[in-house]
Amino acid sequence: MSSTVLPQKRTFAVLGIETSCDDTCISVLQCDMHKGGKPKIIHSAIARSLDENEQYGGIHPIVAVQSHQKHMQSLVNEALKDIKSQGIQLDLVSVTKGPGMKASLQVGISAAEKLATDLAIPVLGVHHMQAHALTPRLLKDGPSPEFPYMSLLVSGGHTLLLKSQSVTDHEIIASTLDIAIGDCIDKIAKDLKVPWHGLMPGAALEVWCKDEELSTKDVYVPKTVSAELKKKFNIKVPLHAKVNVDGIRSDRMEFSFSGLGSSISRILKVMDLTEDEQRGLGAEAMKSAFDHVMEKVVAGLRLTKPQPNALVISGGVARNAYLRQIMQAGLKRAGFGGIELICPPLDLCSDNATMIAWTAFEMHQLQHKSQTPIMPRPKWPLTELLIQNEEEFSKILASRDKKQPHLPMKQPVAKKIKLSDTNM
Repeated sequence: MSSTVLPQKRTFAVLGIETSCDDTCISVLQCDMHKGGKPKIIHSAIARSLDENEQYGGIHPIVAVQSHQKHMQSLVNEALKDIKSQGIQLDLVSVTKGPGMKASLQVGISAAEKLATDLAIPVLGVHHMQAHALTPRLLKDGPSPEFPYMSLLVSGGHTLLLKSQSVTDHEIIASTLDIAIGDCIDKIAKDLKVPWHGLMPGAALEVWCKDEELSTKDVYVPKTVSAELKKKFNIKVPLHAKVNVDGIRSDRMEFSFSGLGSSISRILKVMDLTEDEQRGLGAEAMKSAFDHVMEKVVAGLRLTKPQPNALVISGGVARNAYLRQIMQAGLKRAGFGGIELICPPLDLCSDNATMIAWTAFEMHQLQHKSQTPIMPRPKWPLTELLIQNEEEFSKILASRDKKQPHLPMKQPVAKKIKLSDTNM
């Protein structure tokens, strides 16, 4: 009696939901089970509440939740209708579990769990920053870049430099002592009273400070001010503190942006500036923040052995063309021009559901599952990525806060070496 061999399933369809902040994002990704082809974005949609939030000068939690509740079901229905017309069946539902705003996360989680139950398929909770770090791996045929690589995650809520060693292992090389870079830039935009025009304040600042006459499609040229005025600004450069390690003066592997924001606020209070001078001030503030990031990345590269084959820049601030230019030039100048600089397409830098779906697929391939019901994690350190039990997770966070309620975690330091000693 002959046996029938069933054909192996070649594709795997994942619906992703992202609601960690104010954007309501839905995406359906079709992935190749045999890792031989580039994943296909079958459907993608976003509902934003920027206009409603602008009057508050930032993201208002209640406005964000109300927007998620208003748009979620219609976005899910549209996605299901679209994939049904293409003859695609879902295999997995994924959703951002954290970090983010708790109430916003819960809207997405509730929708994901309901959909998974209705379709009788699994649901998997995803770490938002892990998804940013893995985003470049969905852009080419076969997951690329290969591990290990370095990830710079820059957004409104995070500034992290990571050594990404596997799908689930992301070692923190540097984090911020105070506020995130995106938060700093947003506050500077607010102080300068930059109109949003449908953009996030930081993105609006980038446009507002651009020299339209000198800039091209490929080159961002910022507004400039005279050397004399720049000297009067006396902008406080972000943390350049040094520490002694075995008698060697070394860079502290920490980001810090609160002083920069305070410096801009002070300048605006004591100086009467024209609009062009204000645009120049905004450009100088961005440059100061981005130079600071660049210095820490270079220090991190010198610290990391073996040297990573690529540097991934992701997160909302990674959309900034000025940052990308400074990073590209800085790597080359420091002797790291041979490291591939990878920046996802702009729509995949900011919050999106495609990266959530992709991360869920990579996790599913490694047999990871989510404990249900899924609980939102507003705070979720990447170092605790794989802890499923919520009681155990809460104890770890409580223990960490109790040990060091006010002090930052001890960070590694990067020894100063000559550029000629740097591996190319």
